[in-house]
Amino acid sequence: MFRKLYIDITDDDVVRSYRDFASPNGLIGNYLSHGLLATRIGSALFVHGALPMSYFYDCKSSSFSYPTPWNGATVGTLDNFIFELNKFARHQYETWKDSIEKYLKGGPLQVWSTNGGYNSGIAGGDLVQ
Repeated sequence: MFRKLYIDITDDDVVRSYRDFASPNGLIGNYLSHGLLATRIGSALFVHGALPMSYFYDCKSSSFSYPTPWNGATVGTLDNFIFELNKFARHQYETWKDSIEKYLKGGPLQVWSTNGGYNSGIAGGDLVQ
């Protein structure tokens, strides 16, 4: 015989569950804190699918542009490109984490979805872009 289990779940329970999941200490935060946008294993390069690699590599000069286009610099080698790209991601994660921690202590919270984009000033906004 099949028995259904009914539990009263409120809207507040759902919001709390999502906030825990998406917090810097939750599953999403844990994933972002360990994630890489690029890595090399042997001769294979693994890159996040949203990165436009054709923009970053200049075949004529055999050099890589800086991984964040608004900087306009070059990094030269693939290893430098990977390092700078992952450093950028780590910095964006840390600023997002810090902004959430400040918010939980009573500070303001700027929401990326209303003001986001590159150079928006929103913590972590350049990574979310």
